[in-house]
Amino acid sequence: MLAVTRSSLVIHVDNRNPNAYKLHDGLDLTWKVKKKVKVELAAPGAARFWLDGQELDLTDLPAFELQTSSGE
Repeated sequence: MLAVTRSSLVIHVDNRNPNAYKLHDGLDLTWKVKKKVKVELAAPGAARFWLDGQELDLTDLPAFELQTSSGE
């Protein structure tokens, strides 16, 4: 994830407790996800996201959830 503006997000990775982050332009964060991830952005477009090196087109979404096909 690469933040492109000041904002915030909450991320739920697998069954771990959610984490909240304050974003600023240029903040680069990475998470290891085994089963699923849910992201809630304070402002759509505040960050760009990649999965396995490929950028995801999520700029208009205030929240999204991704899950592995097998759940493993």
